[in-house]
Amino acid sequence: MSLIPTQYVGNKSYFGVEIEVENICPKIMFMEQTPLPPGWFTHSDGSLRNGIEYVSDPLCVSDLFLALAGLSNWFNTALILSPSFSWRTSNHVHLNVRDITWNDLYKLMILYVVFEEQLFNFANILRTDSIFCVPLTKGTLCSNISNFIRNETTIFLCKEYEWNKYAALSTSRLFDLGTLEFRQFPGSLDLPKFSKWILFILAIKTAAITLTTQE
Repeated sequence: MSLIPTQYVGNKSYFGVEIEVENICPKIMFMEQTPLPPGWFTHSDGSLRNGIEYVSDPLCVSDLFLALAGLSNWFNTALILSPSFSWRTSNHVHLNVRDITWNDLYKLMILYVVFEEQLFNFANILRTDSIFCVPLTKGTLCSNISNFIRNETTIFLCKEYEWNKYAALSTSRLFDLGTLEFRQFPGSLDLPKFSKWILFILAIKTAAITLTTQE
């Protein structure tokens, strides 16, 4: 039996999801006849080939899972050709952290660093070599876990060049949207696996709030 909870009853944490796809253009879509399902909007992505990024509204876990199911169904019914999830595409998860303290945010980052390798193993180990998803444990910011833990000012480097915009855990939207962005998951509509991924992220946030810094 899986130890990962299937739902978080009453949890008010909010997420935003960005799903990148290729092989999408107006000629193969029924945009007017079949509008996007509720909770989604799109914009183009020049780093992809005929690429579009599907972006969710800020949603709690249960609503996000419903929105993902709606988008998956829309892909199956609204497109003449199936979208392509190439090696260039990825699913980004924005975790709202405006509802936690700076110390909880610091603990969340410690937990992330400790489990980063395991997170990549689950999402896709090949993503560790992507220049758009650079592991913190491979960069100069976090040369080793002990240095990261000792440096409580690390999070205040988020606005500086020390923190890679394309880090696997990106802080590029921390000071405007108030989110941490998890960039490890490859482009996919594997909803069972992606749902577990979202719950992993929520579990890290829950642990950060629950545990003391010493723990």
